[in-house]
Amino acid sequence: MKLRIVSDGTQAGTHVLTEDGQVLEGVQALSFTCALGDAPEALLVLQPVQCELLVDALGVLDAPPAPYQATDLQVTNEDLLAFLPEIPDVD
Repeated sequence: MKLRIVSDGTQAGTHVLTEDGQVLEGVQALSFTCALGDAPEALLVLQPVQCELLVDALGVLDAPPAPYQATDLQVTNEDLLAFLPEIPDVD
């Protein structure tokens, strides 16, 4: 599916159309860039919809694995109070 972005420069006057001219429903936000000599890029934020997207990619981003691990902590109120700095009284 190819999409067409039509805009008059305002939020109300901006629409995303499908190949057959139908308005693409559910678009919550849209940004796009186009620089001389570069391919245009668009970012669409959609309401949760069931879809399948197939695109021609210019490159692949290999994200490194996250070096962090989430664990549950057993922290008491006394631990929190000992960790936080003392707040002076203000008169």
